[in-house]
Amino acid sequence: MMNMNNRKQWLADSFSVKQLFCIASLCVLLFHSSLYAAAEENTQAARSGKLSIGSQAYDFTLKSYQGENIRLFEQRGNIVLLLFWAPWSGSSIRLLDQFEALQNKYGEDGFKVISISIEPNKSMNLLRKLEPQHFSLLDTDTLVSRQYNISAIPSLYLVNRSGDVVVALEGFDPRYIEVVESKIIKLLDLEN
Repeated sequence: MMNMNNRKQWLADSFSVKQLFCIASLCVLLFHSSLYAAAEENTQAARSGKLSIGSQAYDFTLKSYQGENIRLFEQRGNIVLLLFWAPWSGSSIRLLDQFEALQNKYGEDGFKVISISIEPNKSMNLLRKLEPQHFSLLDTDTLVSRQYNISAIPSLYLVNRSGDVVVALEGFDPRYIEVVESKIIKLLDLEN
């Protein structure tokens, strides 16, 4: 085992002062850059506005395609699925249909779907044709989409009865339907 004097001697014999200074400087630089990177990552996450699991969903009020104002917080006490979609996205339209079926299945137990079109003008004809039974809202000035920092279409959030986000998904995967339905069943306490 090397004592402190032996370590100092080994360092003095193995490295010049200049080399030791460079190694120490590099260690300090690496330490500070890792601290900076961690702080920057936390800042980016906070700046991004992305909701994480357990976060309170942001409240908003939007007009439905039928013209009525719908406020998210008025849905407290229900399990709410927020689906951000666009008419050019085939997977969005597919999810609209599948989540509408889930609302038909679990609606009486307290499950609601709120779809939010990020392109309202282009969505109106499709909505008139589909005649959805869920709240179909129009994000006319994209304030809600920006508030939720939507970066992929479709994007969805499942919100529990207290207003907390319990599922957050971006893009499309056919398994999303199963993921959401199993969570709905748990939240509605229908697992008997």
